[in-house]
This record gives sequence, structure tokens and C-alpha cells, in this order.
Amino acid sequence: MRTILLNKKSISETLGRLRRGRHRFISVCGVLILLLRCFAGFVAHAQDSGPAGAKDGPPLLEAIDGALDETAEEPKPASATPAKPLLDSPVLPVETKSESFHWRPALEETLLFSSIMHAKRLGDPDTGPELKGPWFKDYFRSVAGLHGWDDYDPFVVQYIGHSFHGASDSRIELQNNPNGRAIDWGMPGYWHSRAVAMAWSALWGTQFKIGPYSEAMIGNVGLPNQYRKHPLPDQCDYGTMAWSEFFVNPVGGTAWVMSEDLLDRYVVRRMEGKANRYFMYVARSFLTPSRAWANLMRFKVPWYRETRSIDGRPLAFH
Repeated sequence: MRTILLNKKSISETLGRLRRGRHRFISVCGVLILLLRCFAGFVAHAQDSGPAGAKDGPPLLEAIDGALDETAEEPKPASATPAKPLLDSPVLPVETKSESFHWRPALEETLLFSSIMHAKRLGDPDTGPELKGPWFKDYFRSVAGLHGWDDYDPFVVQYIGHSFHGASDSRIELQNNPNGRAIDWGMPGYWHSRAVAMAWSALWGTQFKIGPYSEAMIGNVGLPNQYRKHPLPDQCDYGTMAWSEFFVNPVGGTAWVMSEDLLDRYVVRRMEGKANRYFMYVARSFLTPSRAWANLMRFKVPWYRETRSIDGRPLAFH
């Protein structure tokens, strides 16, 4: 009896082991089949999609990669503040070098103009003899001889010539001033630019009369007769110095400049592109003579304009 019971127990244990082994076998086979199916699906997907499809990957591998990425990320501290995007940071403006007044060419052109007028005066018969003698003493005597309004020059010299002188000085300032050389009649800033040019004209008109490079220094204009090497005839209409020239140069010169600006705006511009090119050379030069002369002082053609060609086309201005 006991033997029979032991045999039943051993048989049941054996059957239990067989059942557990079968379950393990089935589980292992299931896992192997699942892995084989995943591998086969991955190969088929790679073959169908080519190189571009390799980026997508099968769903199972994506899940595995995502899980690995999540575990690879380091936890961020709770107190860490997110970095500001680059666009939120202030952008500093780029500084561009502003163009300033062209002092050197302005002085060179003004001195060239003065030298031409002095060279003309040196041809006068009463200038040469006065170059001799005490230089500075005769200069101060000439400046001290300044008196009255009228220096007895002819009307053409007194009011036309001196106005042209002042207008030419103003043009030299305008063509060397970035804030004035491209401004014509009717443009914003016109009156301010002409007022600055008028001040320049007054300064250099005064220099030409009594400055260190002046008529009083070279040829001693205004020197009284008792100090002259070649005395002037009585009641002559030259050789004296009066206050009128200090006012006619800037005031008459500014009126001259404004008259030319009006002619350039309403006459010259309306002919540009319609009249013959050679006719425009002459029209520009003779209708705006002070501008033409100032252009010659910087060795440019008399009809030159800063902002437009001879046929009126706009030019790039720098």
C-alpha cells in the first residue's frame, strides 16, 4: 500500500515538472518568435524605405530608443531658470562714421581763390612799389587807414565784383559741407545751409581785406599817402579801404547764391534732358557763375553738379 502511494506521489511530481517545463518551453518559444518577427519586420521596413526610411525605425525600436533617451536625460534642478532666447537680448546699434566738414580742401580752394586775386593785383602799377619797406609797420598803418563806407571803387567793382567774391566763398563752403552741398532751393535745411555759408563768406572776406594774407598785407591797400613809396593822385578812386566791403561780400554774396539757386531750380533743371548737351554746358556755367568758379577751384568742370548729371539724371551722392 505504501509503495503504491509513493509511486503516485512520484508520478504526480514528475507530471508537475513536465507541466512547468512545457510552460517554460512555450514561453521561450513565444519570446523567440516575437524577436524573430520584430527582426523580420525591421529588415523589411529598411528594404522598403531605403536610406530615408532608416530614420523612422520600427515602432518597437522607437519605443526602446525613447526609453533609453528618457533614462539618459539628467534631471534638471527645480530652481534652474530657462535661458533667455537670443532675440530677447538688446541689440546695440552699429555706429557709422559720420562725414564731417572737409577742412583741408575748403582751405586749399579758398587760398587758391585769394592767390588768384592777389596775382591780379600784383599787376597793378601801384601795388609793386608798396611791396618794399617795413612789412608789418606798413600793414598796421594800412589797417589803421580803414574809414568810411565808400572806398570810391566803381559801382561794378564795389557791388557786383565784391558780391561775386562773397558768393564764390559761400560756394566753396557749400561744396565742402556734407550738410549743404546736396541741398538746393526748396529742400529742408536750405536756409540754415546758406546762413552757414554766409558766415564763412564774412570770415574770408574779412581775411582778404585785413587778414595775414590780405590786401592790407600784400600791396598795403589803405596805406595813407604819406607812407607810400608811390603816392596816389589826389581824389583817385582806388587804394583806400572802407567798411562797405565787409558787408557787401557776405550779404551781396548770399543774395547772389540764392539768385543762382532759383535759376538752377526753375530754369536750368527744366532744360536738362531736353536741350543739347553742349548747350547745357554753357547754360549751367553762365547762369550759375559762382558755382562754376567754385568748381574750377576744386579742378572740376564748371557745369558740375553734386547730385545730377548734365541731362538731369540723379547721381549717387556720397
